[in-house]
Amino acid sequence: MELRQLRYLVEVAAAGSLGKAAQRLYIAQSAISRQIAELEDELGVVLLRRGPGGVRLTETGNRFVEGSGAILESLAALRSLVSASAVEPQAIRIGLPPTVSPLMLALMSSGLPSKALPLRMSVVEASTYWLQKRLEGGDLDCAVLTNPAPSRAFHIEPLWRENLFLVGAAGSGWAHRPICRLEEIVDIPLVLTPPGDASRQAIDLAFEAAGLVPDIRHEHEAPTFLRAQLEAGIACSLLSQTVASSLGASRQLAAVPVDGLTIDRGFVVRKGTLPHDLCARLAAELRAAAGRHYGDDPWIRMAEPS
Repeated sequence: MELRQLRYLVEVAAAGSLGKAAQRLYIAQSAISRQIAELEDELGVVLLRRGPGGVRLTETGNRFVEGSGAILESLAALRSLVSASAVEPQAIRIGLPPTVSPLMLALMSSGLPSKALPLRMSVVEASTYWLQKRLEGGDLDCAVLTNPAPSRAFHIEPLWRENLFLVGAAGSGWAHRPICRLEEIVDIPLVLTPPGDASRQAIDLAFEAAGLVPDIRHEHEAPTFLRAQLEAGIACSLLSQTVASSLGASRQLAAVPVDGLTIDRGFVVRKGTLPHDLCARLAAELRAAAGRHYGDDPWIRMAEPS
């Protein structure tokens, strides 16, 4: 068997179809299908069941994909070991939400690449929605995502959990409360990110679980426009602690934590791009940088390593 056959099968399992896998790998679908068929012939087993709705792994296929993932991670570890001893560090493409970028900047300015982290970073800033799309498409090697979902194609290292805040004009009636509950803000006009955003999904699920329907007036991802609406008192928003703290310098705005409304940040790595030990070290450095940056903030809690 060949390594490319293992990579193809792992990608097909993650994508759920030959066509999507072909798009991610930038090769013809027929080439993937042929390589997997040759692999099945060599092994004498069926790994994929093909149907009109896509493909699914057989039980044997599931075991084979798990083993293939381990092999590809071992190869990545070997590559990293060789790279660490070479002059050139390993180049990786990392995606970050804008509010997390200062943490990576602190790491890069403190000495990346280093012996412990022989990495040369290429940084992309975007929302979790777009970072995940680029990660799935192979345009990024890793990213910090909000509420990352488990996937065969990714390894996830937990970073921290943070509260969401009600943010609006400083003169609002709720502005001096120590904490808000969902039922207390259900009638407040809100401007939120679109439904595809991970924080928005957490907000929708929380309101739904409480049997409440929020008053959503607008949906957008334009920070400047959002800030203007908040300061003018046109609407309020529900924002993560990292975003709320970045707006904290404005005396025109108030931010109050919402009871029980939280999101998780995770460091997500495409399998086969970084060895597990290097991934864990980088996640630990990000947690440490966040701890230094946010100090003793009670609304941000560092996660335990996986």
